[in-house]
Amino acid sequence: MTTTGPTWTTSVSRPDQPDAVLLLREYMTEMVVRHHRRPALPGEVDKSLAEMPGDDLAHPSGLLVLAHHGADLAGCAGMRAGPS
Repeated sequence: MTTTGPTWTTSVSRPDQPDAVLLLREYMTEMVVRHHRRPALPGEVDKSLAEMPGDDLAHPSGLLVLAHHGADLAGCAGMRAGPS
């Protein structure tokens, strides 16, 4: 007997959508932790997001793809278009 679990799905999202905001905040928190090798300080992630808000992860300058595993938000991938 074969049992199947949740399926993986992906969808394109604007960076200002709630799920995208959550994942981009988690990503920026992880980058602060990795770079400084310590927990993020209060306001540090907000400052980083203000400096690099992710607006360019939307058409025509980029793309943001969200991944779900069943109903769970599971990750994202972004692409910024470079000069042509």
